[in-house]
Amino acid sequence: MTYATHNQGLFDKLINNDVGVKVEVLGWNTKWNGFKDKFIGVYEFCNSSKCNDDDIVVFIDGFDSSLKTDIETVKSRFLEMNCKTLFSKDALEINSVFGKCLADGTMLNTGLYMGYVKYLKLLLKDAINDTCKDDQRSMNTLCGKYSDIITVDTDCRIFKNYSPFDKLKTVSYNTCIVSYPGSASVNRYVRSIKEYAQFFYKYVVLMWLMALYFFRKDIDIVVRYLVPIMAIFLCLYYTYADRSCSS
Repeated sequence: MTYATHNQGLFDKLINNDVGVKVEVLGWNTKWNGFKDKFIGVYEFCNSSKCNDDDIVVFIDGFDSSLKTDIETVKSRFLEMNCKTLFSKDALEINSVFGKCLADGTMLNTGLYMGYVKYLKLLLKDAINDTCKDDQRSMNTLCGKYSDIITVDTDCRIFKNYSPFDKLKTVSYNTCIVSYPGSASVNRYVRSIKEYAQFFYKYVVLMWLMALYFFRKDIDIVVRYLVPIMAIFLCLYYTYADRSCSS
């Protein structure tokens, strides 16, 4: 299944895939309220009459993902791994922003995951109730509590997230489902400012302070550029950006 409010990126290719997999689309033509919408959609689906507790559900990002094998191969590998839920390994692993899932610093990615319905319901319910609205941060935080339920696909047997750097190389992975760097769109860039500013505002302020120190003797630059830039940034941050994870 996937969650998509509209058509963008690789969505058409995902739905009309070459391996004959029918993809359930959640959230179509609804208003996007934030990343938690994906968790809510999957949680409600798992609690619907369409699912039994022992069913296996696979979630795929709707705009950036591609199916490389049939669903039976995915199921077979999942059963071989003998896990309850399986999340893809994040390609960039920005631990300072989203935290880490495993002790070695490995971070899971919520764009690709699967598991038995009964275990996904436990994880998703907790993540939905988290005050932090970012799905990635919430699920990585839950790794400690649910270490017996959450497994990360570190060997990319089923899931592979490509980073922008991987895309520049000729690399072949024997995997089932891949996700590429996010499809570009004006709406997505605007959304990212609102959703991710809380994780980077400290670095922005630090860079501004460094610039202020560097140009401290040039009052004209400070007054005409640096002060207005920071004023605009702080105004946008405190009136527009999500700050649910910044505490």
